[in-house]
Amino acid sequence: MQYPTPTGFSRLATIPTQQQIELLLQEIYPQLFQQLNLLNDALSIWSKEMDNTSTGALLLKINEELIQLYRKEQGELYPFLLQLDAEGQRSDCCSPFKKVKVHYSALLTAGAQLQQALALPETAEPVPDAGQALGRFLQELISIQIHKEKYVLARFRNCTGSCKTINNDGHPH
Repeated sequence: MQYPTPTGFSRLATIPTQQQIELLLQEIYPQLFQQLNLLNDALSIWSKEMDNTSTGALLLKINEELIQLYRKEQGELYPFLLQLDAEGQRSDCCSPFKKVKVHYSALLTAGAQLQQALALPETAEPVPDAGQALGRFLQELISIQIHKEKYVLARFRNCTGSCKTINNDGHPH
């Protein structure tokens, strides 16, 4: 599946690292959090009691993992990339990249589980708005990760072996 380029990503390939990070933190992530808010709204309309359901638990997991992903990138990965950029170096260490990727992978897993939960016949009523909002959120998440890998992270990776990148379908390979 081809994922659309999120708004603002066309500039990622041509701007310096500091500006890439600012674009991600100030424009791209707010768009992704907005998509998540739409999903939260769609599911809350569907079920006022969702906190006690598996869908509520999955949605909470998605919220928590996105916040952790953002925090790890902002607080650890991006300062590391800026240091590498200032030194003109690449990283032989996979650890900074893996610390972030674990949250991305958990987001994908929880998103897939929520898609399955919303599609189950025992779901009390159809939730097309929630399903569409979840689909848009996951597409945006995957697209952002693919573009981050291509235009930001790839320039700084020199690690081999267990350090996995994201392929064109948004999953680690």
